[in-house]
Amino acid sequence: MKQTIDEIVQLFFSRRAVHSLLVAYSGGPDSAVLVHALWRLNNANRFCTLKACWINHALRPAQEMVEEQRLVERFIHSLGIPLTIVTAKTGEIEAYQRDLGVSGGIEAAARAFRYKKLHEVAEREHCEVIATAHTQSDVIETLIMRFFTGSGIDGLCGIPEEQGCIVRPLLTVTRSDILEYISRWNIPVSHDSTNQETVYLRNKVRHMLVPVIREIFPSVNASLTTVQKKAQCDAVALTAYAEHLLLAREGVTVIDAEGFKKSPLAVQIRALYLLVRQHKKRIPWETMKILAETIVQKGQASIGGYQFISTDSCIRIVQNDTEQQKDQTEYMFSCVVDKPGCFQLTNKYVLEIQFTHDTSGIRIDACTMPFIVRSRRNGDAILMKEGHKAVDAIVASWNLSREQEQLVLIVEDSDGIIAVWGAHIAKTVVFRHNPNLANSDTNDYITITMKGVDNE
Repeated sequence: MKQTIDEIVQLFFSRRAVHSLLVAYSGGPDSAVLVHALWRLNNANRFCTLKACWINHALRPAQEMVEEQRLVERFIHSLGIPLTIVTAKTGEIEAYQRDLGVSGGIEAAARAFRYKKLHEVAEREHCEVIATAHTQSDVIETLIMRFFTGSGIDGLCGIPEEQGCIVRPLLTVTRSDILEYISRWNIPVSHDSTNQETVYLRNKVRHMLVPVIREIFPSVNASLTTVQKKAQCDAVALTAYAEHLLLAREGVTVIDAEGFKKSPLAVQIRALYLLVRQHKKRIPWETMKILAETIVQKGQASIGGYQFISTDSCIRIVQNDTEQQKDQTEYMFSCVVDKPGCFQLTNKYVLEIQFTHDTSGIRIDACTMPFIVRSRRNGDAILMKEGHKAVDAIVASWNLSREQEQLVLIVEDSDGIIAVWGAHIAKTVVFRHNPNLANSDTNDYITITMKGVDNE
C-alpha cells in the first residue's frame, strides 16, 4: 500500500533525533507541502522547534516577488511558524557567480547563494537541521542532466537524503502526490514564472526532454531509481576499497604507494580524491586521471600549487611554498565542455566557450560533444595532413615564453586531439586534419577564450 506524504515525513523523522529544524520555503508547491506536513507532524507530536526561511534571489520581476512574499508571510504566519526573509540585492547573484567562478550559469550561482544563506540563517536561529523539498521529479531531472554532462558514479547517485545538516524528506514523493496534498488541504502556492523559461538547463530537461523520455520509456522513474541505487552501492564499495589505501603518517594522511600501483585506475582516482578533499581542493575527473597515471609512471605530479610525491612506501601531497613552484603547477587543468558558457580552469583562469559564425574557430562538424579542454602533456600529437605531429614541436615553433607555453590549450574529443589552441596568446591555432569536411558546409564555429579571473 502506497504511503501518504504524512506517513513518509513521519517515518523519515522517526529515524532521526531532530530538536530544531529550518525549512527552506520558496512558496512553491513542493516546499509548501513540506512546511504543512511538518507543521501537522509537529502538532501531533511536538518533536522539534520548527522555523522557516524564504529567499528572494532578485532574479524575477519585482511585482511577482512582492506578491509571493505576501503569500509566503500569510501562509507561514497562519501556521504559527517563525519566518526569516532573505533578500538578495539587485545583481548580487551575478556578482556571486563572477567572484566565485561558479560554473553552470546563473542557475548554479543562485543555488550556491541559496544554500549559503540557509546555512547562515540556521546558525543564527540555532537550527541544527535544514530541510529542503526536493521530490522524485528533482531526482529524475538531476540524474538525466548528470548522465548527459558526463557524470561518473558519484553523480549518478542522485540527490542524497542527507548531506551534512541538509535533509530531504520528500525524495520519493511524486508530482501527483504533491498536487493531491495541495488540493486536499487547500494550500496556497506561488508559481515561479522562470520555471517555464527554457533558458535554464533544468527547465529544458523538465519541459523538453523528460516528456519525450517518458513517452519512449514509461517506467523511467523506476528505472532511474534503480540506477541511482546501484550507483550508490558501487560508490560505497569504491570508497571503502580506496579508504584501505589511506594511511596515517605523523598525523598526516598519505596513500599506500604499493597498494596504489596495484589497484585499478578507478580506485586510484578515488584514493586521490579522498586525499585532496582533505585539503578542500576540487580537481576535475579527467585531471585526476592524468594525475594517477603520471604518479604511477613518474613517481610525482603537480597541480595548482600542490605536489604529489610517491616514495617506496607512500604517496603524499605537499603544498608548494615558493612563487616559482606555483608557476610550475598553476596551469595543469582539464574541464569537460558540453555547452557554451564559462568554465573554471584554475584559481586564476576561466574558459569562455562561444558558438559563433567566426570562421577562425573550430567547426562544429569537426568535433563531437562533449569535448575536453586541457593543458598539454607529454606525448600529445595531432593528426595533420602529412600524419601525426607532436604538439611540443608545434608549440616550439610559435616562439612563446615559458608562461605562454603553459597556457596553450588542447581541445580533445573521443577521436583524439581536435585542435592545439593558442589564439588567446599567439593568435595561432592548429586544427586536426579531417578530409570529410571538404564537402561539408557550415556556418557554426566554436571559439575559445581564456580569461584571467581578476579581469572578469
